[in-house]
Amino acid sequence: MSDKKENDLFNSLLPPPPLDEQGKPGANDPGLDSAARNETDSLLPPPLLEDDAEETTGTDTADSEPPAVAKETNRMGFPSTLGVLPAKSKRRPVGGAEQLLKLDGYEIRHKVGQGGMGVVYLASDRSLGREVAIKVLNAAASSKVRDRFLVEAQTVAGLQHPNIAALHTTDEFQGQPCLIMEYIDGGSLQERIDYTPQPPIASAQTMKTLAQAMHYCHEQGVIHRDLKPSNVLLDHSDTLKIADFGLAKSLHADSSATRTGEILGTPGYMAPEQASGVVKTLGPACDIYGLGGILYTLLTGRIPFDSPDPMRTVMMVLSNSPVSPKKLQPDVPKDLETICLKCLEKSPRARYSSAADLAEDLDRFINRRPIKARPVSRLEKAIKWARRQPARAALILIALASIPAIFGAQLYHSNKLAKELDRSQRLAIQGSDFSEWVIRDHVNQLRTFNGTTALQRDVAARAQEYLDVTTPDAPQSSKFLLRHADAYRRLALIQGGSTNQNLGESKQAMKNYQTSLELFEKTLKVAPNGKKTHRMMAVCYANMSELAGVLNGSDSRKEYLQKAVATLEASNHKQGAQYWLAHVVVHGAVANQCIEDHKFEKALAELELMESSIPNLEGDVAKMVPELKMTLARQRAQVHESLGEYEKAVAKAKKAVSLLRSSIKDETNPLTLTQQLSSNLILLADNQCQVGDLDGAVESYQEALEIREARYSEDKGNVSAADDLSLALARTASVWLYLDKSDRALPFAKRAAKLRRQLLAKDSGNRHHQQALLIDMGTVAAIHTQLGQNAEAVKMHQERLEILKKLVKKEKPERSNIIVLGEVHFYLALDNLSRLVAEAADDEGAEGIRDRKLYTEMSENFAASIAAFNRAEKMGPLSQAEQSFLESVRQASDLAESTIKEMEKVGEDEVL
Repeated sequence: MSDKKENDLFNSLLPPPPLDEQGKPGANDPGLDSAARNETDSLLPPPLLEDDAEETTGTDTADSEPPAVAKETNRMGFPSTLGVLPAKSKRRPVGGAEQLLKLDGYEIRHKVGQGGMGVVYLASDRSLGREVAIKVLNAAASSKVRDRFLVEAQTVAGLQHPNIAALHTTDEFQGQPCLIMEYIDGGSLQERIDYTPQPPIASAQTMKTLAQAMHYCHEQGVIHRDLKPSNVLLDHSDTLKIADFGLAKSLHADSSATRTGEILGTPGYMAPEQASGVVKTLGPACDIYGLGGILYTLLTGRIPFDSPDPMRTVMMVLSNSPVSPKKLQPDVPKDLETICLKCLEKSPRARYSSAADLAEDLDRFINRRPIKARPVSRLEKAIKWARRQPARAALILIALASIPAIFGAQLYHSNKLAKELDRSQRLAIQGSDFSEWVIRDHVNQLRTFNGTTALQRDVAARAQEYLDVTTPDAPQSSKFLLRHADAYRRLALIQGGSTNQNLGESKQAMKNYQTSLELFEKTLKVAPNGKKTHRMMAVCYANMSELAGVLNGSDSRKEYLQKAVATLEASNHKQGAQYWLAHVVVHGAVANQCIEDHKFEKALAELELMESSIPNLEGDVAKMVPELKMTLARQRAQVHESLGEYEKAVAKAKKAVSLLRSSIKDETNPLTLTQQLSSNLILLADNQCQVGDLDGAVESYQEALEIREARYSEDKGNVSAADDLSLALARTASVWLYLDKSDRALPFAKRAAKLRRQLLAKDSGNRHHQQALLIDMGTVAAIHTQLGQNAEAVKMHQERLEILKKLVKKEKPERSNIIVLGEVHFYLALDNLSRLVAEAADDEGAEGIRDRKLYTEMSENFAASIAAFNRAEKMGPLSQAEQSFLESVRQASDLAESTIKEMEKVGEDEVL
């Protein structure tokens, strides 16, 4: 056979990329994208954490000259070693003249500071002949920042106090509001102390002044919410001035303006109720906590709670007690330590009832009179310990309860221990609140930030320990059982659920799901008619179904989905936004399963049920509506793609991409939405390939890849980041392969397979990673074939074959693995044929060609490929792409036989 004829033969036999009749990447991919898989799994999306950049005022000294050292104590009573800031004339300007603004009536001298909200300039007021600070809002500031800027103006304008930075008037520059404020040239309290412990009396006098000023603010109905040493300024005569009211709030304002989940302030100085982000209504007590934080810094030179990671600091604020000032500085008087620690109590009610009371106690200390606050007793310390360790407290109390029985204690002791046991139960319930809060509001919240996987694992481990310890000893009330059941569910969803981020701990996640279901069952026994139990349990089954499929196969997944539907139907309270959200979650999961099973009409029916439920989502859950609409658009695009309706799929995918782009523009922290955008871009690119828009596909794949590369580089320990990046790399490799640029495709494909191997090594039972690796290896092999590197391609296919043989021998093998097995046998058959023809050509004849081992292997591989597809068809109908691939196998087998016959005939003719 001539070389040309041989090449033509093999070009006709070489198939397109796996399982696609047109050789275009992405068709009917078995759902490998973690960011796109079942976004409705989590009922409660993570709240937003706002961490505004710290803003500065006209006294910002970040770029000023270092302070000169003074030889005497200053007006505040601080020792000479701390120094005094230089006079304002020595202050160094920030920036050049080209940055200056122009404002009628003012001569702008130079810029003195810049912060999260705006820029501050030093200026002269021509009409009044005084220096002022002009604070101008940044032109690029968001609507929220603008609102806070205006709130600051409204708040400070109503405050007239010698120890509060004054606002003279407001103006406007190029459409942006600006504040004309008192210029305070002495620097901040933070600069004065520079984390150095201060004399106790001087510290008490400073705090008395600040407490009196804050009492005045509270009487005017204003809370500051961001008290810290850097927000306390000093003028040229060392008069203290409280500044930066950018986070201030009126006590009479609508609390809904601050959403649950927003954390505003500086972590190390904010009160626990402020740090939690779940308390809407904050009162003066949060400022008293801030004053206590300032006093703590004055006495010890340290922030009450500090960590390089802001979220870890928040966790410390919520769960730890500050180190005793006397342990850090033994010379701190006991009474002043007591005042400080009373301000820093976790409970707002345990702090001073007002800033005036704090000022009074500080005055008593200064004048050597007994203070009203008292040190914490041993009993109170024990109660605080019990709140942090409720299970251990319960065990100790139960052990104590046995003592009266042994010694025949009197009724008095029995009653007392009964009360203590009741207290331990209450503490255990508080413990469940803590666990639920940690999981719902902070582990979930961490999912919205890059580079937090290690911190997520740490917080999740603490929550796991807390739940495991408190659950066995808890009272069997429906309230407690339900809280813990849902806490276990949420923790499982983070550890191994099909969410935008998970910790890759699939087996532990499955254990937690099982525990959650056991607790739901107990709840139903205690309260059979509970309003929440059935819907929450149905959601748990739906969440669990995806992981069950990953660990145990599709049959297990279907079993849990059936239970989810049945449990939801068993609910006695089929109303309310939360019920309808559960309805969306369950039917969304069923729709995904139908898509996987190629039951597309059923999938569309389930999506219709989802869409019909969305209008019932009101109140707090209404915020999920935009995301659910995006999910619906994506799922419909998948159905259309599977049906071969690629034009419709492109339209739906473009709609989802457009919705996401709009949402990202308005979102403060768009990480989760950006992940979804990358998923929808890949879906769009897959279908752009099918309709021949290759330029558009390359562009969409590239954008998705850039998004995922950035996310992975910031958090390489994140399972979902690696998972999603691997998929984007594989898709990019596929499109270059289709464009006959195999040399460009190979690095992407190899890296995709490498990442997948790493994921599988960490989570060996994960079928999702296993299936994805098999597909990635197939792409690498296909590229080697295109490059003429047949030996490398065969080696990769043989490795795939060994893996697949083990997988399909299981009692209930995955249908997808059987399909891939058919594909591998087909490629090996092609290699057998290639080598057989080459061998016959080398021998210069086709004599005995059917007796050769290569012919036997080729025939067996073709037959095994067809048998695999037939076996898969018995498990479920073949998709259009699978049916087309099977037809290619049959045609290739027939063509191979006809080619061999032709070779044999040529050989016979040559003999004749």
